[in-house]
Order: sequence, then structure tokens, then C-alpha cells
Amino acid sequence: MFVIKRGFALVTKAVIVKSDKVLILVRSKKEIEKSKFNNKLSWDLPGGGMSVYEKCEDGLLREISEETKLSTNIIKPLSVFDTFKNKLHLVIITYLCEYISGEVSLSSEHESYKWYTINELKEAKAPFWLINDCEKALNEYNLIKNI
Repeated sequence: MFVIKRGFALVTKAVIVKSDKVLILVRSKKEIEKSKFNNKLSWDLPGGGMSVYEKCEDGLLREISEETKLSTNIIKPLSVFDTFKNKLHLVIITYLCEYISGEVSLSSEHESYKWYTINELKEAKAPFWLINDCEKALNEYNLIKNI
């Protein structure tokens, strides 16, 4: 669900950590074509737009469930990206999340997924922002879990 009011959109994304890997999704062609913000990049993290009167963490858990069917725990915010695109003020909050249980079952928004290590992301030539967020997430996760 994506609700835009008065030229502003709030989006939450999740870097889901499972051991030493993170979940990366590949957007479907249909999803890429209909995107108002990103009609080129296929790499994606679980998440999406918040509805009016929806708390960020509630919306993120809803989006994770809709897109992957996974059970996760939100640990903490990781980063905030603030930009203007197509006359829209877009704010994306990325959260560090921990895998709890379940098998990935994708919605129609995505066509595939993979659990990546940081080295695998770099070898796959993932976008810089994605490698950066995932590396930060794994470092934070390891500090919190004393790994």
C-alpha cells in the first residue's frame, strides 16, 4: 500500500540479517515499470510505503510479511535517505532486522531473492548504497549479538 499526501512519501526498508547473510530481493519487471521513483534498478530490500496514521515499524513488519512471509524482529534504525524526486519529497528509513523464522515466499512485486554475504554482494556488483547499508547492518548486528 502506497499513500502519497501533499507531495510527501515515507518508505521503510529492512536489511534482514540471517547469520552472516542479508536478504536481497529482485523487483519484478511490472513493479519496475510502474515505479514513480525508481524505474531502472532491480535490486531491492523488503519494505515499502507507509499509510497515513501507520507507525513506521508497524508498516515495515506488514511490508516484510506481504513481500516475503518471513517473521522478523526489528532491532533499530540504520539510515535515513532524504531526497526530492518528481516533485515529491521522499524519505526512506532503513532498519536493521533479524530473521526469526519462515521460508521466503515472494509477492508479485519481486521475481527472485537471495541471501548474500557482503563479499557476494560486492562480487555481484550490487549498488554502492545497498552494499553500504548491508555492511553497516551486519557490523551493527555483530556488535549487538557479540559475535
